[in-house]
Amino acid sequence: MSRQWALDNPEAVREKWRRQNAKRANAGPKWTSAQIAEIRRKLKDRCYYCGISLNGEGEIDHMVSLECGGTNAAENLTLACIPCNRQKGARSAEEFLLWLRADGRRVRRFTL
Repeated sequence: MSRQWALDNPEAVREKWRRQNAKRANAGPKWTSAQIAEIRRKLKDRCYYCGISLNGEGEIDHMVSLECGGTNAAENLTLACIPCNRQKGARSAEEFLLWLRADGRRVRRFTL
């Protein structure tokens, strides 16, 4: 969505945000810092997708996006570096990993 389109279509933008906020509200309770610490420990503080070290940073990512019906349940959460999280968008974790491989990008080798 371009800035100009958004300026020209304020009702459509409001509707988009209304739908997005409804999905967030239906996703369940927000995660806890203990849940994120456990995910970080399991991933050895590395991005779930590319494996780069997060150094205590990174972003919480929904493996199945809220857009596609995912929830805030701990088993649907992972940690990702900012570039991976931005590129993933609404794709599932599996779809994104396949896309990274097909694009010749670095993909994490791991077992959890």
